[in-house]
Amino acid sequence: GRSMGGGAVSLLAAERPLIALALECTFASLRQLVAEKRIPGFLLRDRYENAAILATLDIPTFIYHGTEDRLIPFHHSQQLLQAAKTPTFHQGAFGHNNCPRPWSALLEFIETETKVNLARLNQQC
Repeated sequence: GRSMGGGAVSLLAAERPLIALALECTFASLRQLVAEKRIPGFLLRDRYENAAILATLDIPTFIYHGTEDRLIPFHHSQQLLQAAKTPTFHQGAFGHNNCPRPWSALLEFIETETKVNLARLNQQC
């Protein structure tokens, strides 16, 4: 899930079993983000508490964020990193809308974690 999509995919992960989760340039909490931007929180319909959800998940999580992101500040990725039980973290010197896609790192993460978790699921069956 990228940006706001991180909220949607985190909610999905809380509701359905996933093998892994990837978050790119997303926030720890939408409520926290809007407070930092001085936007009244009561205007939010959805809270998207991504860090709180990550803390409940026992799946590998790929987190990718730019150190120069002005829309969703970099410290949100640090909160996600702390909340995730098995994180893989990548960062770069880029902003929110000019981040290069980390295809090779993401594909390696997916390939590795899919094999590991499918093997673990097969053992449980």
